[in-house]
Amino acid sequence: MNTEATSPRQRRTASEVNSTGLSALVNALGVTDAARFLQQLGSGMGDYAADRKEVLDHMSEEEIVALVERHERSRK
Repeated sequence: MNTEATSPRQRRTASEVNSTGLSALVNALGVTDAARFLQQLGSGMGDYAADRKEVLDHMSEEEIVALVERHERSRK
């Protein structure tokens, strides 16, 4: 097992995370299945436009603004 995952937390660059993650995928799945897995992630899932319409169509502009403001306050 790679001890990097259990060592004290270090800040890695995005490039390092991508490289380590890709290596882990290839080691676990092999090159072909790792590529298939990554292709599935790239295509996304669901229909964002339809989901957004379903959620937001029944809300007024004021309700949407209030929802966004509550969300912003909760992040602080």
